[in-house]
Amino acid sequence: MTTATLSFDTTSNRWKAVFNGNLIASSGDKEYVISSIRNGLSNKARKFGVTDVIVKGESADIVVENPTNYFSINERFDFLAELTNMVIDGTAVSLLITGQGGLGKSFTVNSCIKAAGLTYTTDFQVEEDDEEYDPTLNTADVHVIKGFSTAKGLYRTLWENNGKLVVFDDCDSILKDANALNLLKGALDSSGERWISWNAEAKFGDDLPRKFLFTGRIIFISNKNQEDIDDALKSRSLRVDVSMTRSEVVERMSVIAFSDSFMPEVSHEMKRDAISFIDEVKEQATNLSLRELISVVKIRESAGDKWKRLALYTLTA
Repeated sequence: MTTATLSFDTTSNRWKAVFNGNLIASSGDKEYVISSIRNGLSNKARKFGVTDVIVKGESADIVVENPTNYFSINERFDFLAELTNMVIDGTAVSLLITGQGGLGKSFTVNSCIKAAGLTYTTDFQVEEDDEEYDPTLNTADVHVIKGFSTAKGLYRTLWENNGKLVVFDDCDSILKDANALNLLKGALDSSGERWISWNAEAKFGDDLPRKFLFTGRIIFISNKNQEDIDDALKSRSLRVDVSMTRSEVVERMSVIAFSDSFMPEVSHEMKRDAISFIDEVKEQATNLSLRELISVVKIRESAGDKWKRLALYTLTA
């Protein structure tokens, strides 16, 4: 086995793999460099017969002038999982996850929930006048809300799921509504007891109090940018941003593609070809997400010699 040495270059803020004085692969993402060599994605690695890497030095010894560049996209997804587990176990009361959709935010959160052995309901919320709905029958540990919610609907959701983990997945309406934000500020208040109150005139019926002590936890998953989120909400939450450049999207794809759980029925060779092609045409692509990766892998496997033209059409249509 021929091995390159991987080290972090503080001048360029990039991980570089070197073999016999030759630069084999370079990226801001450490895991991407390792994956590209071990999975045969690097042309230079194949040229020199390099099939593995060893890491030189420890990250604790690295001084980084620009910390934002240092935390690679795959490392940020590792942080996402770690912070999600902190909310699951009650170490923290809230997590705000931002960044473009389609590359694993919801999947990572759901994987953590399942790994913790928790049960959850999705879109359990119903209309307030639905007389058949009984919230006491919802015994799941986690409640997932997708789509639109009003401030009043948010109040009901937090009351009916008090003490649980509530996940707002792509429910950006509550992040823009002033009344909803005020409710969330109370729910996530770090100064002591977290009281939520509704003082507006409203016909709630007999089942909702005007105020209550909230003891649950909340995870927000949003495609919005961090700078577009209310500052008070950000200050009350752990935060992780997985926004990506197109190059980082390909780096993320390459790590996912060679994981054991991703399309295990497809050979590594087919996946390598698909990733390499996506990398070549990434600037032309209309959209880049796991859906596109799956499509290109399937096309590579079944479309014969003309697979690249069909894949290009699919990515740019």
